[in-house]
Amino acid sequence: MEKDYVKETIKTYEKVADRYAEKWLNYREESYIDLLKNFVNLLKNKERVLDAGCGPGRDIKILYELGIKEVYGIDLSKNMLNIAKEYEPRGKYFIMDIRKLEFSNEFFDGIICIGVLVHLNKEDFIRSLKELYRVLKKEGILLLSVKIDKEEKILIDKKYGEIRYFFIYTENFVKDSLKNVGFEILETRYNNSSDKEIWLNLFCKK
Repeated sequence: MEKDYVKETIKTYEKVADRYAEKWLNYREESYIDLLKNFVNLLKNKERVLDAGCGPGRDIKILYELGIKEVYGIDLSKNMLNIAKEYEPRGKYFIMDIRKLEFSNEFFDGIICIGVLVHLNKEDFIRSLKELYRVLKKEGILLLSVKIDKEEKILIDKKYGEIRYFFIYTENFVKDSLKNVGFEILETRYNNSSDKEIWLNLFCKK
């Protein structure tokens, strides 16, 4: 039986939620804020946005600050969502699996999915993209951020003293998957969080 990598990783996030939030809630790197600003500027409508895998709610607060009227946050970690509810009470929060979203078709004007699909195998990666596409309105915008490398691999990360699994894909796989689902890639940006890690940030349109 194949290991349930998602279940194991969520267990870790449940255990380390407080430490994770302490590290990331106040992260306001200019290049990162620029990603979110660009996302908001690309939106045809600024009514309703989903943060798919919202963690402790940092980006939900930023999206409100950037003028979004209604921000939804989903995550599989209850502890992360509890922190998010306290940190940004305006958000609408749900325990939900990105692989099977409980929203109606074309519900959101925009979606951000940052550092989330890195925890999914290929089948679930593509299944999640299809779900994001389904719940996004026509001409809606997706900001997708994932780690990439020249070769595919699975990384075991113990940064917080517990195991998290990361699936690293190639840039071609990520872009081809988006196009096959139906997305148009508008813009590509890269940022290096360390010598070894390259993050691929893609602005996509339905």
